[in-house]
Amino acid sequence: CRVAAILTDEEQKKLEQELSKLPAGISVPLKEKWTIFKSSDKGCPSCNHGYKGRIGVYEIILIDSQMEGMIMKEPSEFEIKKEAVRQGQINIRQDGLLKILAGVTDFSEVNRTVGEPED
Repeated sequence: CRVAAILTDEEQKKLEQELSKLPAGISVPLKEKWTIFKSSDKGCPSCNHGYKGRIGVYEIILIDSQMEGMIMKEPSEFEIKKEAVRQGQINIRQDGLLKILAGVTDFSEVNRTVGEPED
């Protein structure tokens, strides 16, 4: 019961801005390969309004020697996030965006579970 979604120009611009913040080693599918869907308003008992089952969105931080030393100094959340970016890690929202592009979930579900993008 999921249906293909056509992004507005504004949505596409926001998405491209967020994707531009991905670390250099993370590959983003070409726009032609994006399979963006949204859940159907109708739904059915089988798919629960467009999606069946659960999929996780993750944020993993590698605890290397530099991060370990930083943790011992009781850093702020900002400092930890900055170090994770330096490591080339993706955050939970970025993982959700990649799953949107793969057709696994949609914007409303990512926004509901991990929050709206920070400006």
